[in-house]
Amino acid sequence: MRAARPADRERLVELWSEIASLHASLQPRFFRGGPVAPEVERALSAQKGGAQVVLVVDGEAGVVAFAHAALYDTPKAPSLAVRRRVHVEAVAVAGSARRHGIGRALMDAAAAWGKQRGAEQLLLTVWAGNEAAVQFYRALGLAPINQVLGREL
Repeated sequence: MRAARPADRERLVELWSEIASLHASLQPRFFRGGPVAPEVERALSAQKGGAQVVLVVDGEAGVVAFAHAALYDTPKAPSLAVRRRVHVEAVAVAGSARRHGIGRALMDAAAAWGKQRGAEQLLLTVWAGNEAAVQFYRALGLAPINQVLGREL
């Protein structure tokens, strides 16, 4: 496992596109799918500042998985406890590489990366309907801490 490099861009776009397609199928009124190259470019550029990282796992044919994580500090407000969190923004493992512990290793590495930078909590968002992801994250010990409800107007 290593930090992504600009040379990984093409493969990251492929894997990120799988996430975009899944999200668009689950929540088509929110996600469009479509081109993700700008998101990949932003993530690769942002990791230079140290508050974000794109971790990748290489397989025989190149990158087979990635996780994008970012640090967030609690907004300054009298009612909020000062706390730093690492938020896993995106995770993807190529179908052929699943069920080999790569997703778990990426999540552990994202947590360690955040902890080294003062994070006290790991967070992520799972969109409604993505039951496979819910089961995976629960198996890693993640549990709901918030719930967002909505309806169309």
